[in-house]
Parts: sequence; structure tokens; C-alpha cells
Amino acid sequence: MSRSIAGRFRARPHSNPLSDQKLDYPLSPQAMNWKTVFTASQLEHPVPEWLDLGCGYGGLLEALGPRFPQTHIIGIEIRPKVVDYVRDRVERLRTGAILPAQYTLPDPSAPAEQPKPAAAAKAQGKRYQRIQQDPNHRRAALPVPADLTPPPPPPLPAPMGTPILVGNPPAPYRWDNIAAIHSNGMKYLPNFFAKGSLSKVFVLFPDPHWKRHNLRRRIISPALLMEYAYVMREGGLMYTITDVDELHVWMDRCLAEHPLFERVPQQELEQDPCYALIWHSTADAERAVRKCLNKY
Repeated sequence: MSRSIAGRFRARPHSNPLSDQKLDYPLSPQAMNWKTVFTASQLEHPVPEWLDLGCGYGGLLEALGPRFPQTHIIGIEIRPKVVDYVRDRVERLRTGAILPAQYTLPDPSAPAEQPKPAAAAKAQGKRYQRIQQDPNHRRAALPVPADLTPPPPPPLPAPMGTPILVGNPPAPYRWDNIAAIHSNGMKYLPNFFAKGSLSKVFVLFPDPHWKRHNLRRRIISPALLMEYAYVMREGGLMYTITDVDELHVWMDRCLAEHPLFERVPQQELEQDPCYALIWHSTADAERAVRKCLNKY
């Protein structure tokens, strides 16, 4: 009887990002040697352009890697055992010991899953709950008015009913453009990334930190958005998604009121190839589907 490999990397679901931890980080972005992270990269000096902030078990990294083989993507996670799991899985993917994850987009002809009765009753009392799928897709750009009126519900990701090509990447692909590091992105992000160096930042299903005195622990806040805008290039994209309506409203308000972010138009959003992946590629996204939770 064999034991599941995930059992070796069991970790607590929550971590205090404000606690003092023994973490290694460079003194400046110029002192960071990314070759020690992207050890399999063919480039002599690989530099990540996309960041998965709080990457969890690496589902998004695994989905993005083969679709964008020329882009180096880094995940930052505060839980050390989870980082060990991601590194072990990437290494096993490189050696062919395991197959990559496979999944399909929802078929629009199939009947939609209905929320649980408790969730449906909760939705009736929430202003933003009627937005079934609001991606909160952001980019660094000009100021916008602090109008939090949400746009019309976007259509389901396209193409419909067809697989996202993750299970069968091209033969030359070597899983050499994705990696994960153990660090605290809320404290040390400017130590790793130079000004304007990132074109995409993903914040998927962050910890909601429910209690009022813990709001300062949320990964999206007015103070931290200034740091994210610093490391992002002008026109860079920030993706946010959650299954918690209160957190959705919080993130929406913080981003809408910040002078360096604006909402991406719906037409541009539907043409973004990363849009569908943030809905279906992570363990939290699968959990939300199993529990019939809405995503925002």
C-alpha cells in the first residue's frame, strides 16, 4: 500500500504574513541570481516576467508554463512545505515521472451547477453577489473614478467545451521556465524585482483574513498596491480572483481607488489567453467548483 506524495508536504492552510520568519532574500534585485532558481533554463541570465503571488501548490504555474514557453514565471509562497511540493512536482515533470494536470473548460450546453441553498440565501443580501464571474482583471494605467459599479457579467471563458492544452505540451518543452521560491511577497517583493520588471501579477484565491484586526494581513491593500505598481511595468496586468464576496468587494475597492490601476475593458479581457486559466487551473478553483461556490 503506497502513501500519497501529497502527504509528505502537508501544511497549514493559513500563515501569518506579518510574523517574523527566517527567510533568505537578496539585498537588491541586482544581487538576485535567478539562475539558481531556474536551474533548468537554457538562458544564462533568466529573469522572470510573470509573478504568481501566493502560488500555493503551483497549479497556475503548471498551466501557464507550456502555453508560454518563452516566458519565465516565478511563484512566491510563504509556506515552506508547499514550496517543497511545487519544486518536487516540477522536477518530476521534467524527468517524466508524472504527467501534467489535464482539465477542460465548461460546456455551455450542459446545465449549470446551482449554488448550495445556504450560499444562495447569502447571495441575496450582497450587492456584488449578482456578478457571477467578475475577474477583477487589472492593469497599471491612468487613474479612474472611484466608481465601484461592476460591469455586466462576462461570458464564460472561450473556447467552450475544448480542452486547455496542458496535458500534452510540445515535445521540445522541458518545464524549464517555471519555478517557486519560499519568501514573503508582502515584505520582500522589491528585493527580488526591479522597478517595472513584471508584466503580469496573479493573485488567485488569497487568504481572506476575516477578522477586522487582521485586515492588514490581506495581500491586496492600499499600501501594498503601491509596491505592486512599483515592480510592474506600465500597462502590466494584475489578475485577481476569489470565492469570497466580501474579499472581492475589498479588492475591488482598493484597486478602483488606487491612482495607478484601472479595470481592463471587457472586450480586451475576453481575448486574454490567461483569463480562462485563472478560473480552472488551481486547487482552490477546483475546491470552489466542488462546493458550488461563486467566483469573482
